[in-house]
Amino acid sequence: MAAVLEYLTAEVLELAGKVARDNNKTRVTPRHIQLAVRTDKVLRKLLSSVTISEGGVLPHIPAELLPKESGGSGLRGAGGSRCPRLHGRGAQVPDCGSAGARRQSGARQQDSGHAASHPASRAHRQGAEEAALQCHHI
Repeated sequence: MAAVLEYLTAEVLELAGKVARDNNKTRVTPRHIQLAVRTDKVLRKLLSSVTISEGGVLPHIPAELLPKESGGSGLRGAGGSRCPRLHGRGAQVPDCGSAGARRQSGARQQDSGHAASHPASRAHRQGAEEAALQCHHI
């Protein structure tokens, strides 16, 4: 029994040491042990019901939550247009100054200027779902 526990301890510490070294650390922390155990197939199965205090969770972002790669359709030119007024960081948005947008907004564009033809300002009229489709960074 003691030999089995010694082997498992050595295996966990070896893997945790590698994780710590990969993170440029000299001391093994509970986080390193957690990462070592959860990335090893056999140890993950053996310790599946064990909670490692202060270990955290494995970093994982589901593919559904990642931004979709747009092929550039709907954007003006190769790089799209930049709208610093309503998109402070200069995000790419569909061409809000196009003739089609001016025709759709009609007289409202003359009254309120740039915002009337902008996809984000039409969110109130069209609903949040359509605005998210038109304004790629929301």
